[in-house]
Formats: sequence, C-alpha cells, structure tokens
Amino acid sequence: MKPKKKKNKSDYPIMAFRVDEDSKSELMAEVDRLTNLYNDNVRDDEYLFRKNDIIIEALREGLKLLCKKETMKPSCTNKNRANSLDTIVVPTRAESFQNVFIKQNCWHPVRISKKQKSKLKYIAAYVSAPTQAITHYAKIKSIEPTTEDPTKYIIYFDGKAKEIRSIPRGQRLTMAGPIYCEYKLLKSAKSTDQLK
Repeated sequence: MKPKKKKNKSDYPIMAFRVDEDSKSELMAEVDRLTNLYNDNVRDDEYLFRKNDIIIEALREGLKLLCKKETMKPSCTNKNRANSLDTIVVPTRAESFQNVFIKQNCWHPVRISKKQKSKLKYIAAYVSAPTQAITHYAKIKSIEPTTEDPTKYIIYFDGKAKEIRSIPRGQRLTMAGPIYCEYKLLKSAKSTDQLK
C-alpha cells in the first residue's frame, strides 16, 4: 500500500456499518496494529497512514478475495480449526518477559474477544529482539478483566511457564500483536509462519 497525499475531511464521505462489541474490539486492535506497522516504514516527509486508510484497503482487498471464490459455503474443516485455536501467543520484550511472564506467572494486559476467551487453554511468549522467537508456554489457570480497561485481560498461569524448543520468527507472520494457534503446533512448528 503506497502512502497517499493528504486530503481534507470533505474528500471523505461517511460510510458506517454495525458490528457487535467483540468484533469491534478485535477489528480495531488489528487496524491499530496494521496502522503502526505501515507507519513504521514511512519517511518523515511522507503522509502517515490513518486507521481509515487501513480499513478502506482491507475492504477493497477482502472484497476482491470474496469475489474470486466460487462458493460462500462454510467449510467444516475451517469451523473445526477455529474451535481448536486453544493457544494465544503474545509478543513480549525481554525485560517484561522476565519480570512478568516468568517471575509473576501471568501476562497482562491482553485484548481478547469474548468468543475466543472461553477456548483458550495455553499461552505462549514470543520474545522480541534480539531473541525473536517463541521460547516458553504455560497452561492457563484463569483469565480476568483488568481494572483499568474491561476489554483487556490478565492471564494467570497454572504453575510456572515451561521452556520449549525455540520457534523463530518467520517471514510472513509479524508478531506485532497476539495471535491464536493450536497448542499441538507449538510442538512441531519450525517458525511462526507455521502457526497460522
């Protein structure tokens, strides 16, 4: 997506649609993440991407993909896989990983949709540079809302986090925000690309 020239508000007619609260939280978290990712690569003299730009581009590209499909029938395989996403992988910095994930046996704050919350059984930590890999996981004991923001949660562990064979960051999957995967993939994945 190329940076655009700055426009006035009058250049943008209003378009609105309704979603439930969980979907809104999930979608806006992804929009925030993508906006930050795109703006990290913008030069000082270029126009910064806005959330609106990301949403419009996502709609355009998503609609193109839907038009290419011959059928809109849901796949039983996809449904089953969605139900088996029992692990959340959270990005951490080295310091907070040690101080919170390892020493406090919990992780916070995390934005999780209510729909996904009930399915989670495990949490894994992706440690950013210089490690750039998933190194530990823990069984989840409970997930409680934070006092500051009820849309964000504290994940408490059932015991201490366990070290696993390191899963390095792949080429396709960025780890700017939490991702969901199947627990069994933590045992076999050779990179984060194989978790989705």
